Amino acid sequence: MKSKQSSRNQTSYWQLIFSQSKVNGAPYSDDELPVCNWSWPTGTYLQRRRAVKESLTAFGPTASELSARDDARF
Repeated sequence: MKSKQSSRNQTSYWQLIFSQSKVNGAPYSDDELPVCNWSWPTGTYLQRRRAVKESLTAFGPTASELSARDDARF
């Protein structure tokens, strides 16, 4: 187990991140950043399920769904 004295002298992970930020005076150049074109994924399972659900509700409940709903009330 590490002693408290050694952990106080070491810089934590987050302290390293904040010390390297532009706000804290670290060198920062926008021109040297890698260019990455990113887009949201398409055709995922949840997107397909949502489309199916929206297409089913667009037409309203079917006659069998209405009768099943009415039967469930009694």
